[in-house]
Amino acid sequence: LEEYHVQNRKNVRTVATSAVREALNRDVFLDRIFIATGFFVETIDEADVNSFIYLSIQDHFLTHPGLFKNNTFVMEVGGGSTQFLLLKKSFVSFSNAFRFGSFRIHEMLEHSRAPDAHFRSIMENQIQNMLDQIFEKIVVEGPVTLLLLGGDARFAAQRIHPERDKTEIMEVSVSAL
Repeated sequence: LEEYHVQNRKNVRTVATSAVREALNRDVFLDRIFIATGFFVETIDEADVNSFIYLSIQDHFLTHPGLFKNNTFVMEVGGGSTQFLLLKKSFVSFSNAFRFGSFRIHEMLEHSRAPDAHFRSIMENQIQNMLDQIFEKIVVEGPVTLLLLGGDARFAAQRIHPERDKTEIMEVSVSAL
């Protein structure tokens, strides 16, 4: 908090998502955090996470209005889950959370005992299954923009365009991604 010049601890809300929500030792973990920091950590559900994601992109409606002209898929890939929102002209028309994240798929691949050569096809199959679930529930007409959020998306974008500032929105072609 000192590093970010947060003067008043009352202005801090401490939250945890799927990793803590699903942890077998959740209560012990939360107690230890409280004892060490004095912060009560609130475990939030998927709907709250989607609300935070929507709030986090509000500034981009003004600074990058072209992103939100028509249909925009917003995806935030976390460690344990992927949050998905469909915006139609900046208004949420659909949201969902999937138990599919970078750490969860890493665990699945480790436990699968499949040869490394099969990892890519397994991952592609899992991603396709998630996309099939999404498109069973929604119909999208017209052009679509995909806005990827989160650490994994920043990592991928930085690998594609290492010369760019990692805090800005980067446009990446589908083929490069």
